[in-house]
Amino acid sequence: MKLKRLAALIAALLFIALSIAILVLAVTGAPANYLMAALLCLVLVPVFFYAMSLIGKVLKRDEDPDGKDRS
Repeated sequence: MKLKRLAALIAALLFIALSIAILVLAVTGAPANYLMAALLCLVLVPVFFYAMSLIGKVLKRDEDPDGKDRS
């Protein structure tokens, strides 16, 4: 459980850092490529974390909820 909490904290900090970076890039008039790259990362990072959790749930589904083997 502690690993999930740590991963959520890291994801939240990354999301906040990307949001601040986008704001700074927009205000300072940085090239559009930098701004678009930051926006893309802002969208793809949460999607990546969601995909990882979904894969984890699918792989964990092999285990029976009663704790018994299926064989």
